[in-house]
Amino acid sequence: MDVIRDLPGLKSADKDKVIKALVGDKADLIDVDSLSATMFDKRIKSVYDPNYSTPYSSQLKPVLENGLSTFLLDKLTPEAAQKQMIDEANKIIQQNKK
Repeated sequence: MDVIRDLPGLKSADKDKVIKALVGDKADLIDVDSLSATMFDKRIKSVYDPNYSTPYSSQLKPVLENGLSTFLLDKLTPEAAQKQMIDEANKIIQQNKK
């Protein structure tokens, strides 16, 4: 079985080509309409938008990763975990504005 490593990040990607690459000749095993709706619904927001890239993005990534780990492992509420991540991210942002 081939492993697909990359999905296109462009919203303008040809959805039919992407679905065909994912499904191949196994359309009888996959609900293609659901897959297409899941991947290409206009309400879905991309995780990464290069328009919001900053020189300190690499410093912010661990905030998200550590926040998720803390949420899952330390059983924080979603609100507490979010506040913790926002506070940490704001510290990094303020340090880089100086």
